[in-house]
Amino acid sequence: MAFEIDEDQVAAGFVANDFGICIAPDIPILHSLNLKILPLVSPSWQRNFYMAMLKDVYHPPVVEAFKKFVIEETLREIFYKTN
Repeated sequence: MAFEIDEDQVAAGFVANDFGICIAPDIPILHSLNLKILPLVSPSWQRNFYMAMLKDVYHPPVVEAFKKFVIEETLREIFYKTN
């Protein structure tokens, strides 16, 4: 990687001006520039999200319910991926 750009539109502009390649979401500007768009098929990458909560601090019931929901959905996702 030679450059890291925070804006997808800027990266697309660089590519349109023969300044390399980029991986970007399918945004409208891509279709208005002189680019060849190649979709990624079955990417093997993933993005991890984390949830942190303070210990020994009162959390309202809605926060505890959300925590329970996140844990249950995460376990369900892990179960489906392994079976």
